[in-house]
Amino acid sequence: MLTQHFYKLLEEGVNDLIHHFLESPYAFYTESDLHCSLYHLLSNLGLNKDCHVNIGNHIVPSTILHKEYPTKGRYKRKHDDSSYKLKKGSRGHFDLCLWDPNVSHDRYFRRSGGVDEQRTIAAVEISLNEHHARFQWHVYWDLVKLTDSINEVDKGIILFFIRDYPYKRVKFPLDGFLRKLHEMFGSEDRIDIIYIERNIDEKIVWMISDTTFGKYKHYAL
Repeated sequence: MLTQHFYKLLEEGVNDLIHHFLESPYAFYTESDLHCSLYHLLSNLGLNKDCHVNIGNHIVPSTILHKEYPTKGRYKRKHDDSSYKLKKGSRGHFDLCLWDPNVSHDRYFRRSGGVDEQRTIAAVEISLNEHHARFQWHVYWDLVKLTDSINEVDKGIILFFIRDYPYKRVKFPLDGFLRKLHEMFGSEDRIDIIYIERNIDEKIVWMISDTTFGKYKHYAL
C-alpha cells in the first residue's frame, strides 16, 4: 500500500535524524533545527509528494509534507494527567505531519475550526533538552494530540532528545529521564516514543513505548 511505503520512508528519515544527532549533537542549536533537518531529510527521501487540496472555490496543488499543521482538536496544557481536551480553545500543532494524498482533494487546505481539513495520516513530535522538573508532561501533551481520534493520526512518533545534560550539577539521577518516561509511557502500544541521548561518554537510544521501531529496541553505544 502507498501509505505503508510512506511510513517506511518516514521511519528512514527519523533514523537518519537520530544518527545525525548522535554523531553531531551541536549541529542542532534549537528544537526547530531538528524539525527543519527532519523536513529536509524526508524531502530528500521523496516524501514531499504532490497532492491537490480544496481552498474553497478551487482545487489547487500542494504537497503532503508539512510543518506546524494544526490539529483538529483543541487543548489546554496542565502539569498533570487531567484531561485538557476542549470543545473551545486553542488548537494544537504537529511539529511535522504527512497528509493522506488519497483524500487530500476532498479536504480543505485550511478551514475555520478544522472541519474537513486535511487528514494527517502520520505526525512527529520532537523535544530537545527538556530539563525542567515537568519534562514528562511535554511527552504526555504530545501523546494526547497523537492519540486523539479527531486528529486521524495512524502513525505517530515522539522523539525525546537530550544533549550533555549536567547531571552532577543539578543532582539529577543518571537514569532519571529514562526511569520517569518508562514509568509513565512504558505500556504505550500505539505511538512510538523514542529516547535519544548524547553526552561525552556515550550514545543512548531507548524505546520508551511498548512498540517496535526499526532497530531501536533498547541499546547504548
